Amino acid sequence: MILGVHTLFAKFIYGWDAYMKFIVLVGKDNTGKTTTLKKVIDELIAKGAKIVNDPAFNKFGSCVTSASQLPVSAQNEITILLEYKNKRIGITTYGDTEDVLNTKIDLFIRVGCTHIICGSHPDGSSVYTYLENTARKNNVKLTEVTKIGCKGDKADPKYDKVCDYADRLAADEIILHI
Repeated sequence: MILGVHTLFAKFIYGWDAYMKFIVLVGKDNTGKTTTLKKVIDELIAKGAKIVNDPAFNKFGSCVTSASQLPVSAQNEITILLEYKNKRIGITTYGDTEDVLNTKIDLFIRVGCTHIICGSHPDGSSVYTYLENTARKNNVKLTEVTKIGCKGDKADPKYDKVCDYADRLAADEIILHI
């Protein structure tokens, strides 16, 4: 395996064991992937993660560059770069189309992320296939976290606790992989 300059730099700065993982939250439409990823962001910041304001991310209207931009409404997508425990973590809540996700993943790789976290529809979707191929091409481990959904149930208050619990379980699992 031949390592690129960005990979070598990241391994030097963040350590050989830290580099690089794709963590993919997988779930069907409207199952709460975005909500869960926002919980991951909130939890990491609460635990001391610092938001990195990298000018390369300014082209994304969804980029969060300071804590004053949080919390973001549930409907809005987020792209964020964090540093946490000597790890550089890129998170995007957007995972619906390959072309947009491709731009974000490429940038996460270029800036030396040790962990790239995003959402995707299940195995077999074009986005999931893209993520698998990108992980393989970069010799990166892809870790899948399954989002148990509450599709359509969020409108019914009797399911609020169940949906919140499902979100919390998935968020905790993602954080365990960091």
